[in-house]
Amino acid sequence: KAYKKYGVISIDDEHESVSKTLEYAYDDWCIAQMALILNKPNDYKYFIERSQYWKNLFDHEIKFIRP
Repeated sequence: KAYKKYGVISIDDEHESVSKTLEYAYDDWCIAQMALILNKPNDYKYFIERSQYWKNLFDHEIKFIRP
């Protein structure tokens, strides 16, 4: 639920929040690629946008991903 609602899994909700958020973002990218192959543009748009949620973990100050 948190991933869909906030675009990230909080460290307060899950000990492995970073790895799970990255995994879900990658999964969304894979689904988007399948939607593209199946000519489902609405599904592609939805999942390709969600696949960018990994950016919610990127800390521009330290230039690395963190919770």
